[in-house]
Amino acid sequence: MIRFVVFIVATCLWQAPVSAVFANEPVTQEIHVTMTGDDGEVRITTRIMAPQGSILLPREDWLQVTEMALASETTHEPNTGEISAERHAGKPVEITLEGRLPPLDRAPRAVAFSPEGSYLIGSDWLPTDERALHVFAITIDTPAAQTAVATGSRIAARTEEGRYRTSFSFEGRASGIGIFTGRYDIHETQSGGRDLRTYFAATDASLSDAYLNASAGYIEQFESRIGPYPYASFSVVSAPIPVGLGFAGLTYVSQSILAHPYMRGRSLAHEVLHSWWGNAVAVDYASGNWAEGLTTFQADHALAEAEGWDAARKMRLDWLRALADLPPDDDRPLTAFRSSSHDGQQAVGYGKAALVFHMLRDEIGAAAFDTAIQGFYATQMHQVAGWDDLRVAFEEAAGRDLGWFFDQWLTRSGLPEISMSGAAVQGDGTLRLTLEQTAPHYRLRVPVRIDTKTGAQLEMVDLRSGSARLDIPVSEAATKVTVDPGFDLARQLLAAETAPILADAMFDPALQRLEIAVAQHFNEPVTRLAGRIPGLAKDKAGVAPEDMTSDPVAVIGDTASVAAERDRPIEAPSPPESRAGTARGWAERTPSGQVFLFISSDTPEDMGANLEKLAYFGQRSFVAFEDGQQVAAGNWPVLNSPMVRDLK
Repeated sequence: MIRFVVFIVATCLWQAPVSAVFANEPVTQEIHVTMTGDDGEVRITTRIMAPQGSILLPREDWLQVTEMALASETTHEPNTGEISAERHAGKPVEITLEGRLPPLDRAPRAVAFSPEGSYLIGSDWLPTDERALHVFAITIDTPAAQTAVATGSRIAARTEEGRYRTSFSFEGRASGIGIFTGRYDIHETQSGGRDLRTYFAATDASLSDAYLNASAGYIEQFESRIGPYPYASFSVVSAPIPVGLGFAGLTYVSQSILAHPYMRGRSLAHEVLHSWWGNAVAVDYASGNWAEGLTTFQADHALAEAEGWDAARKMRLDWLRALADLPPDDDRPLTAFRSSSHDGQQAVGYGKAALVFHMLRDEIGAAAFDTAIQGFYATQMHQVAGWDDLRVAFEEAAGRDLGWFFDQWLTRSGLPEISMSGAAVQGDGTLRLTLEQTAPHYRLRVPVRIDTKTGAQLEMVDLRSGSARLDIPVSEAATKVTVDPGFDLARQLLAAETAPILADAMFDPALQRLEIAVAQHFNEPVTRLAGRIPGLAKDKAGVAPEDMTSDPVAVIGDTASVAAERDRPIEAPSPPESRAGTARGWAERTPSGQVFLFISSDTPEDMGANLEKLAYFGQRSFVAFEDGQQVAAGNWPVLNSPMVRDLK
């Protein structure tokens, strides 16, 4: 790999006229964005070549139509918000808009200006017709102190006469457009015949090599599993806002998280893969957004699988936990999922959908799954595709009907609940296993692991009705049986199947703060800390023990007071972690299933200096701190899971 750095300070060669790129696919809409100064003033000129249906004009308070020409004839008709098909008659329409981008410090919106970086995301600022997909030619003109990047493939870039000008080609939805400007240094490399770039501030230049290498690796990996990367370039662009967004040939990442290893790992892989899913193959949102689930499965979950069985199992368990915590009103079918911007929907559209693809791979086999993915991509590239198109691709690869699979997982809300109602070794040494599921019944292949004195064997139990009984031959004396040991099924978690974690209480809006007597000088730090726990509103009053409901409970105070209060609801001996460090938080569950969050510290100062970090450890059962540093963290072992039966 040859690496070089581009600091655009002098005239560069204009590589190619935009129109030359589309010899076989004519440009359907041109977009010219000019930043006229350093204050957010912008002029947008767009030309729709052969408009289809009505043209919708932006209704943005910061943007005004200043010129309009229909079939090359200037018109002064008022801006009504729409140009009808009868009015333009399919002839070219050119529209100029001018305005000042709203400042970044206003309420979040899809467009904003700041000296560090400006952006126009989506199509609310752009006149568009009713065509589903366009071939866009995008040019951006900014003051030379800034550089610019857009979705799609970069065609040309140059600096001259105090201006920076660049052009891009993009085939897709108007809503998939992103245009970004800022005071960026551009670091560039070539890999696999394509250009990879980072657009980072000078202070982040040292991160560029890691991002370029990681991007190259992910693109190569996804190409081998899916098909050719669909663009001529890929860019990682620093964002002045807290986001991680994937576009066609580009990802927009908050500057504040660029240095985090997690961002260069699963998050970057996820955004790179969106160049295939959601961009090169667009989503038919009317039938549900399949792209987030498939991207999560092929990026996040695939990387976890590469780490090992335990990492992939933990990720699937996290998805099931999130689904279990979903409020009933947010538990909708996958066909109703549009985007994660809807409250609670990430658990469904990302986690549940990824589990569906995981189960589908188990159902038809990895080879058929990969064949289906490659065929789907080859057929649907630069098209709009829905769940039905995926079903057809998987049925062709598997050679059988899968309508039942897609119907039960896409059109139903909620998850099946399965349980082990019986497990016993028979006189002939076979294991008699009985599984049950609640209605509505799903057609399931339930993994069952049988431990013996010399090893373990894995069986698949076909469960289609309310119950299934199976006599399983076992080569050696069975010692333990575990149902769904890897959390491979999208299902409801049973009570006591998992250890309690801090998030079970911290993020629950029904969390109660129990009033307890605390040592002198602890009242103020306890109140301050309670206000920083997501589930406790700052004005939420404490409750007396006799007024508690069955919802999660938070107990906060000095070490001795919390330890004494803990022994009232929890019958088991105190874990040693409840005294670790000088400040700590831990979660426990009563026999009835109620979750308690205990938070204590040795001094008021320890509480303020240590425990404000507690929310970062939501997936842990316990965490302890000393002198501002974490000294212990982990999860309790699960000792009495109803999905595990000891046969000894």
